[in-house]
Amino acid sequence: MSHPNKYTVHQQLADLTSRVTELEAENKKLRVHLAGELKTAISDAKNIIQDSIRVPQDGTPGRDGRDSTVSGPRGDVLFIGPAEVEAAVAAVRKELLTQRAKYLGAIEQALADSGGTSGAHQLIRARLQRVKKDAGLA
Repeated sequence: MSHPNKYTVHQQLADLTSRVTELEAENKKLRVHLAGELKTAISDAKNIIQDSIRVPQDGTPGRDGRDSTVSGPRGDVLFIGPAEVEAAVAAVRKELLTQRAKYLGAIEQALADSGGTSGAHQLIRARLQRVKKDAGLA
């Protein structure tokens, strides 16, 4: 007769089940530990922040002794209106088109110097002319 195998399927399942149970218990302990560590770190950070913005002991109101009800000198806030934004955007777009046209013009010049006459070269030249026209350079 053969010797009974100690690694039967049922025994292997039981062994794996016990290992999983142990790992779940260890995982739960780690979660509790890490949650405590995280709460401590958050509390420490909160205390550091609160200590850095604490009201001065001399009784002056506001942060760092400044009274928040008194405004600063006029002109300390920059307000850009919609018209100024539109003008700035238009100027940036024009500059971008100009730079792009110069770059593409250099490519066009290189094509002309190489003497390319294929359909691809003609297509590229037509596109470059359109970009120059859009930029107001042609």
